[in-house]
Amino acid sequence: MNAERVFIDTNVLTYLFDSAEDEKQERAQQALATETREVFVSTQVLQELYVSLTKGKNPITTSEVAEQAVHEASKYSVVHVDAALVFSAIQIARNHRISFWDALILQAAASAGSSAMLRCASFCPKAGQRASGRVPKSIFWARLWEAFQT
Repeated sequence: MNAERVFIDTNVLTYLFDSAEDEKQERAQQALATETREVFVSTQVLQELYVSLTKGKNPITTSEVAEQAVHEASKYSVVHVDAALVFSAIQIARNHRISFWDALILQAAASAGSSAMLRCASFCPKAGQRASGRVPKSIFWARLWEAFQT
């Protein structure tokens, strides 16, 4: 792991454009503005960013702005998802009982040598809070990332 590298997940980049989520938008802007480590994304993140910005009846933004957002995000260091990453993600998904897509994000972050990940944990309920009687995603991801690192 390299303490000078951080992996950014799709939701952080999506919140930059989501004016309906003022607080999350501000947190995402602050997180990226103050980030001093080398930033990594994956080809999966780039794809998901375009979809998250343009999906549904009321998309967050236009396809042109979304394309520009993907172009800007591609200026970060990009982890290319290949067959080896896919097969590693399948094993992680199976072993940790998480979605394949989440496992692929974890594997991409690990392959970049990232020591940290900015994702839902930065924007979900804080530790100790409960949502619908379940452990909040922020705690789940923190524990999974810690287990994955060892």
